[in-house]
Amino acid sequence: MNESQCHDVAGKAGEPLIVDWKPEQRGDLEVAMKQGVAVLAYDCKGIRLLPDCHLDGTYAFIATTRSEEVVQLANADEVRANLPLSGATLGAEVSGSAAIDIAMVMVGKKSTTVMGPAKSDLKGACDGATHYVRRATVGAFAMGTGTEGRAKAVVEIFGAGAGGASTSTKKVENKQGDLNDCTKASPDQPTPPPQCGAPIRLSVEPIREATRAVATGTSPSAESAPGD
Repeated sequence: MNESQCHDVAGKAGEPLIVDWKPEQRGDLEVAMKQGVAVLAYDCKGIRLLPDCHLDGTYAFIATTRSEEVVQLANADEVRANLPLSGATLGAEVSGSAAIDIAMVMVGKKSTTVMGPAKSDLKGACDGATHYVRRATVGAFAMGTGTEGRAKAVVEIFGAGAGGASTSTKKVENKQGDLNDCTKASPDQPTPPPQCGAPIRLSVEPIREATRAVATGTSPSAESAPGD
C-alpha cells in the first residue's frame, strides 16, 4: 500500500473487525471504554489502542435484535482490509483453498455522544493518536481456519477447536463470548447478557487537528474591517 493510500486510511472513518485481537488487548479496550472514550492509532500499517490516552465521555449500550453473520476471508488482501491489527501475519495463513472463517453474534452497540473531538481534547499519553472509538458492536464471536467456498454455520465455527478440530484450525482460532448466553439477549434489555458483550467491530472516526486560535481574540472579519 502506498503512502497516499495510508494517509487516506489515517484521515477517514472506518469499521475494522477486532476479532483477531489477543484477549489482553480486548480486555484493555473494554477497560478503556469504561474509563472514558477510547483512543486509537490507526493507519494502513495497523491499529492499536492507546490505553493511557482518552477523551472525556462515556458509552451507553443500546440493545438490538440479535443477529448472526458468517464472514469468510479468502485471500490476503481481504484479511488485511478487515483485520488491520494482524492482517499481514494472518494473511500468510490464507493460501490455496484455505480461508479464515469468522462467526459473529451481535446483540447491540455501545456508543458515545462525543463527536468531532480535536487533538487538544485528548488526555494522557496520546502520541500517535489518530482516531477514537465512536461505537462498538458487541456480542460474541469465533474465528478459525476454513476452506474457501465451503460455508460453515455459526454454531460450527464456535465449535471449532474442540476435540476433533484440525491443527490448522487451532493455529488461528480466536473466540470470546458464549453462544448459548447470547440466546438470552433481548432488544428491551438495558445491558447485554454477561457472556455476550464482547467488542466485535469498531466504528472509528478521526480526531481533528487542534483548531488554530486567534491570538487577539477578535474575529478575522473584525481585524480586516475598513478603517482599521
